Amino acid sequence: MNRSVVWIFLTGIAGASTQAFADVHVSDSASALFDGRGGQSLDDDVTFSGGAWWDVSVGGGETRTESPVGTLHGTSKRAAFDLSDDGFGLRGYYSRWDATPFTNQTIGTRLSWTHSDLTLAGIAEARDFDVDYSPDATSRNNAHFAGDGFGASIQYVHAQWTVGADGIWYHFGSLERYKESQTETVATPGAPAAPPALLPVLPIILGPVGQILPGLFPSVVSVAPALTRSVVTLDQGALEHIVNAELARAFGNTSLHLDWTNARDAVLETTINSYSASLKQVFGDHFSGSLTGGVSDSHYGSTTFGGLSLQLTF
Repeated sequence: MNRSVVWIFLTGIAGASTQAFADVHVSDSASALFDGRGGQSLDDDVTFSGGAWWDVSVGGGETRTESPVGTLHGTSKRAAFDLSDDGFGLRGYYSRWDATPFTNQTIGTRLSWTHSDLTLAGIAEARDFDVDYSPDATSRNNAHFAGDGFGASIQYVHAQWTVGADGIWYHFGSLERYKESQTETVATPGAPAAPPALLPVLPIILGPVGQILPGLFPSVVSVAPALTRSVVTLDQGALEHIVNAELARAFGNTSLHLDWTNARDAVLETTINSYSASLKQVFGDHFSGSLTGGVSDSHYGSTTFGGLSLQLTF
């Protein structure tokens, strides 16, 4: 190949790379969320943005959530990238949450299309989680559950108004088998007694599975209610679905957001609804903050929550 052609080719790549990184902006977002029953989360995320067509973000945090039968202390890690061009967008993301005796991991992708004021997207996720338990006094085992989630979202932006909704529906085949074994065993004479009235019947403790995985029930009992009771960890458990709706109105540098979330826990078979409002204020080109307050309602009662988020861009 002619050297001049090679030189032009390499110069073009270098020029494109320089242009791509010349417009890179970095933002750091720190947030805190608390609820009325001892749940709390502290998170920090850093995003690198290259113009309007790509960005990469990494983050992590610590959480604590409580229930009458246990307290969970967890750490989270997450990463995501976004690409967009000519109205099409692609987002890939990964998250992991660790809290003894529970680990949750999610890998997802989102493909979107924007035309004028309307954005449509399809969502696919692979989610799995593990529960450590003690089958006897001298050993520990691990129960693994895996599932897939598929969903969609729609958002419409016009003038100062934004309205949108998204939802993901999950299927955990292993949990379905445990539910079937529960149904078969409940009618059997001499079946084990039901768990305390504190909880709905857990599908894992009855039938053949309860015999194959002795000791799993106490671990699940300590994990599932703590996850479900708090918005801090609402999306960390095994969900049948999670649906969000948003309505927002901008007033210059101030915006008001109203949000509703509906989710159903696949293990405890309970439904959770949360309602919140947040006020965001932009201070110049480099700093913004928002305050959030709301209420969450589930089988375990209602609780209030609130949070603060600060973002610095440079």
